[in-house]
Amino acid sequence: MMRRIETPLSDQTDSLFETLEPSVLATGFVFAEGPVWHPSGRLFFSDIRDSKRYQLDIATNTVSLLAENTFGGNGMTFDSEGRLTVCQPGKRRVIAVCIEQVGETILSDCFEGDRLNAPNDIAPHSDGSLYFTNPEGRIKGDDAEIGYSGVYRISPGGTTTEVCAGMNLPNGLAFSPDESLLYVSNTRPDPKLYVFDMRPDGTAVNRRVFAEMPLTQNSETNGVPDGLKVDSEGRVFCTGPAGLWIWEPDGSRLGILKFPEVVTNLAWGGDDLRTLFVTGHTSVYALRVFSAGIGIPVFT
Repeated sequence: MMRRIETPLSDQTDSLFETLEPSVLATGFVFAEGPVWHPSGRLFFSDIRDSKRYQLDIATNTVSLLAENTFGGNGMTFDSEGRLTVCQPGKRRVIAVCIEQVGETILSDCFEGDRLNAPNDIAPHSDGSLYFTNPEGRIKGDDAEIGYSGVYRISPGGTTTEVCAGMNLPNGLAFSPDESLLYVSNTRPDPKLYVFDMRPDGTAVNRRVFAEMPLTQNSETNGVPDGLKVDSEGRVFCTGPAGLWIWEPDGSRLGILKFPEVVTNLAWGGDDLRTLFVTGHTSVYALRVFSAGIGIPVFT
């Protein structure tokens, strides 16, 4: 059962959802992550600790194993060619996979000649580019060729450029509806949600704190600032300590919704983009919302 565990700063939290009881669509995973919706009626997601990739057919409620040995495959989206793009931290790269075929293409594995750190999550832009977080914390010593954390952009032509840096461990990321703002969650040791202004050249500037997301007790059992998405009204949804956090565009917090377990990421889906899919450590959940989410540009 999901319930509100903190008094929100407004009374609008309940009005966002058709029900506060999420459906469990699939279970039995180790650390589900990276959900992304395909308009064919399938939800793709990762199991990062079991290094597997799955698809869930919503019409038949069946789960299919798509890939094993994914090297910790994590965040996913679709590119302008309709390929599934996957952050693959174990290989320190971002790849593209044709979902109906065998094989993969490396989209990015270095920046200015230095190997990437451990790409974590990825978001598409309407210009055909892809933005991904590249935290440095899991790469130690001389293996950390870049030497710091940041957000990077893969252009439609395949060039990797730096978008912004200076965060401890950037994790989830998403754009505002008009793509003028970029939101990035910072997991640790300074847990919060940042927002940046986007420039025409694809870089992000004017970093400021959008929201504080303090850790509660043990992060393994309570969660950390993680995956995030923005709905069509500009509200920000981020999985984090103790559940799913929701804010208005002006930063006022609507509330925190608690799930039966730690939740890790989320995706909009369904024909009307009013189904919110949420991954937890062991399960995939769904609940209906009144305001539609933002679809992936190539499919809108």
